[in-house]
Amino acid sequence: MGNGDSMNREGFDEFPSAEEIIEACRVFTTSYFQLGFIPKTSFFERIQKDDVSEFLLLCILCLSARFTPCLVDRYGDAAKATDRFMTAALEKVPHEMYNTNLENVQALFLLSVAEWGNGDRDRSSIHMGVAVRMAAMMKLHREDTYQLPPNATNDQIIFSEAARRTFWMIQSQDNLHSGYSSPQPFSCEDITALLPSEESDFSFGIIPTERAALPSTPPALANPSLVDSPRRSLFATLIQSHSLWGQVARRACRPENAVYGPSSEYINMATVLKRFEDKLPVQHKWSIWSLKVWKDLGFELAYLSIVMMIRLGNILMRRMYLENIKASIPDNLSTSSGNEGPSGFWKTVSEELFENVFELYQQIEASFTMRSQTEGYPAILVFPIYVCGSLALNLWQCPQLCSRLADKAASMLTRCLQVIEELQHAWPMARRWQEGLQQAATPLSAALSPVSARVMPSTPNATGFQRLEHTSPKPNTFSVEEGQTQVDATPNQQLQSRSRTSEASDTQGPHAYDIDALPNDLFDAEVTAFLQGDLHYGLLDEWNHAGFGFN
Repeated sequence: MGNGDSMNREGFDEFPSAEEIIEACRVFTTSYFQLGFIPKTSFFERIQKDDVSEFLLLCILCLSARFTPCLVDRYGDAAKATDRFMTAALEKVPHEMYNTNLENVQALFLLSVAEWGNGDRDRSSIHMGVAVRMAAMMKLHREDTYQLPPNATNDQIIFSEAARRTFWMIQSQDNLHSGYSSPQPFSCEDITALLPSEESDFSFGIIPTERAALPSTPPALANPSLVDSPRRSLFATLIQSHSLWGQVARRACRPENAVYGPSSEYINMATVLKRFEDKLPVQHKWSIWSLKVWKDLGFELAYLSIVMMIRLGNILMRRMYLENIKASIPDNLSTSSGNEGPSGFWKTVSEELFENVFELYQQIEASFTMRSQTEGYPAILVFPIYVCGSLALNLWQCPQLCSRLADKAASMLTRCLQVIEELQHAWPMARRWQEGLQQAATPLSAALSPVSARVMPSTPNATGFQRLEHTSPKPNTFSVEEGQTQVDATPNQQLQSRSRTSEASDTQGPHAYDIDALPNDLFDAEVTAFLQGDLHYGLLDEWNHAGFGFN
């Protein structure tokens, strides 16, 4: 397709029809990148006219084929459908990577995202790097690139906006995968491009009256009101929230000494995150009502990517100090790290941490209550589920971390396991998180209420460890009016007994835990692996050999 060429059908028993390709592209725009660079009306018309780059179409299908029923049926299952298009796309890379144009930037970016979801870090990083270099060569990070004549046509306006959105999607994805050792491809001081417009302006080809700006970029420094504009688009808020996540992530993988005090990096980052959230347009803030409205409009995944990454940023900046928090607990002062802080400091940090975890859990539960199992789900949003489950496990094992929410920990963990197990079939990179969380929960499963879970000792999972099977006769429910999650909780006394009674130790045998037994370095390694894309490198295998029961 494109330039009159026909698709190379080598390797396909029967290549999909134009109608099937259009259906897969619709899935892509509704179940993956709901906010993106594809102008839906004209794009689907161009497919019908055979006027879209074959390489771009293949890369779109690398992401959407697994969620497109007609393609899953055609090729046998989701994995086979994905592999077919991934193989065909990779065959075209050696030629297309030297042909600089907008569609190739878009294609390489999407191929990189698909490879990241499949757990292939090396190729993902290389292809993203080529996309970044092409975008820089085309000066997509500069506002003057998007200057239009006064009499610009609707098509010209739409093409210009698609190019602008392509740049910001690349910049945003880089922030989502940021870590301490990963450099930013574009520094803020070099970015003069303003943020994307509203979806209606993009669809109709209208130049917006105002655009928002990313903090610390030249236009934001020149006009700070553009950062907090109440009229900013959902896409603009998405880019800003992912940029903030990147700032937190790049700090999360390094040791930090100055935690408290008015000039500490921790306090400064907490202040920045709170200010950003306070200044959000009301429709961009978290509420179940807003989620329902954005779902009706077809943008609920984009909205969730905002509110979940905001929560994740607030969680991660506090989670890195969990050892300090544990050391400050009165029953555990013997393991003090010497960094106790002012009176009550770590108690406040811990309560804020788990308040954020519980709100993230509410977001996860709400989204999956409203979601059909046939709908797609971006790979990047699987990670917050793992983080929520992992910290619920910490709270379950150590109720003193936040006694007010401790009775919800078991139900939160069980639900996160259910959700991530459902998603790991679509996204291979989620399997490691699912297996690690599952394996960690198994030694503690005896303390769960029989209503919530049971251990199946004769049913090892793919990693050779027992699997926590969920019966869930009474699923969690939501009160839409109050926006509160109703959860079935195990008694707090039962949770506390695991770490403080010999009976619990006898039940759990060699896997008995005390307050310090959950290895903090393990979670840090998982976070680092996510941020650096190292999920397939086996970083945590040493913990298995050491007998910690984690993966």
